[in-house]
Amino acid sequence: MIFGLIPNEASELTAAQETIFQGADAMPSGNYGLAFVKMLLTLVFLLSLFIITVWFLKRLIRSRLEKGSGQQKIIQVLEKKMISPKTMLYVIEVEGKRILVAESHLEVRPISEIGNEPVSVDSTPIA
Repeated sequence: MIFGLIPNEASELTAAQETIFQGADAMPSGNYGLAFVKMLLTLVFLLSLFIITVWFLKRLIRSRLEKGSGQQKIIQVLEKKMISPKTMLYVIEVEGKRILVAESHLEVRPISEIGNEPVSVDSTPIA
């Protein structure tokens, strides 16, 4: 044997080499299509489970934020209106006072206090 790796005769195999060759014979030569289908079904199941979990957590967080801490609501958003993609106007009510608030990506700013009487809107266009 040269360096113990190449046998002099075909019958001189070490126990480790015989195990390697027997392991190669023991490899399944079965149906890979079935294994692929099982893998795809598992992937679909896990993705569905992930999507359902995210949806449930979003719903749970949203409902907890809307409910608050179970106390009576002091602050309520009465109406909101998008002015531009990054600017919103809100009419909020805080302890009976209505306040007009502007929100942008830079700041939140109170604009004015509105009385409780209904506001009439003039439909004439601004030139």
